[in-house]
Amino acid sequence: MKKFKDFLKSKNVTEEAFKTMEAAEQAKLHSEFLNEMGDEIDKKASSEDLESLKSELETEKGTNATLKTEVEELKEIVKTQGEAIKDGANSPENAGFGVAKSLKEELEAIHKSSNEGTLNGKVTIKADAIGVNANAGAGIAGAITTIGNYFAQLIPGIAKKPVPKSNILDEIDMLPLNADRLVSISETETVNIAVTAEGAVKPESTVIWAAIDEPAEAVATTWKTTTKMRRFFAMFVTSFLKTLQSYFDKKLPQLVIAKIKANATAFTPVPAQAVHTAPNNFDAIIAVISSLVKLGYAPNSARMSVYAWENMQTLKASDGHYMLENKGSINLLNNTINFGDDVSVRIRTDVELGNDDLIVGDFKTSVKAGIDTATDYTEFYSGTDGNKNLLSHRLEKFFACIVPVATRTGIVSDTFTNIKAGITAD
Repeated sequence: MKKFKDFLKSKNVTEEAFKTMEAAEQAKLHSEFLNEMGDEIDKKASSEDLESLKSELETEKGTNATLKTEVEELKEIVKTQGEAIKDGANSPENAGFGVAKSLKEELEAIHKSSNEGTLNGKVTIKADAIGVNANAGAGIAGAITTIGNYFAQLIPGIAKKPVPKSNILDEIDMLPLNADRLVSISETETVNIAVTAEGAVKPESTVIWAAIDEPAEAVATTWKTTTKMRRFFAMFVTSFLKTLQSYFDKKLPQLVIAKIKANATAFTPVPAQAVHTAPNNFDAIIAVISSLVKLGYAPNSARMSVYAWENMQTLKASDGHYMLENKGSINLLNNTINFGDDVSVRIRTDVELGNDDLIVGDFKTSVKAGIDTATDYTEFYSGTDGNKNLLSHRLEKFFACIVPVATRTGIVSDTFTNIKAGITAD
């Protein structure tokens, strides 16, 4: 029977060269030797030959010990990965993602020759893109084209563009909408108070209370999904649901701003304010604040577009320095304008306002909004959707906004251009 050292000679490999080889190369030569001698071992080998072969292989045991240890470690890694993959597939966070059954088998196949000590190739885990083909009029509903051969090992969220929204809801009076309408009662009075002689007719004061109401309306949207999408790709359905909720957060402030613009008062200057030769946006804001204070209001917010704010931040004096502050009365570093002893107006940017828009007032006092505490979610079949594996979804929230008649003069909504024209000296 050919001995292993004879086999090495046939491969032009000396014993010294064999001992200096990497463990994987040694294992490969062992494997080739066993394969070549397999038939001879089965049919011709005597017990003496087998004992000789066993003795010879034992002398190589020390050289191959490290490789065998590594192979055993690889087997444990495969087992651990398989269990982790199984647990991940059953996790609620991975709902809709099936782990390919053959993955663990493939990993084991890569390392399966533990007796021979062989390690073949590299481990590669990949996933093709997930595609959605939109059906006509079906919203996000569509057929999934492919998910590749295995699974997405890691999906670090779904990239989305930001949804710019107004923060006007932070400044108005928000009420829970527990009725079908929002009602405002405004008081209009005629007051006559004077010093009168004894026995003379006293001046008369009158008052009228008038109610206006705003019905609650549903702010809503619908979309469609397929059965397959809901079953296997729930992550994407949930992602779109969250996107729509973000747009609800954008839509409600838009409705509030529209209501304010429709009911607020335009700026009406008095002759004493028309004293500027070339008024800027600072001057316009101060003029509006003073007119409101004159009427008895205490405005606390001036809202403008981000570009109007940019214009103010970069405004320069005649000598070229930036006019970021004016001895504390106007301090853009703190985003406030102090007027007199008691009025401090915060400057707020609003992505929903036009580039030339300015709204100043005490919004908490002058604007009321009723918003449903919950967003209603409904699933239903529309038309022939059921025949097409489609399901319709609806999100809606009831909302009402009102600007009481009595306090409408407490909010000024106008443009910088109009205001500056009104305070420009003739």
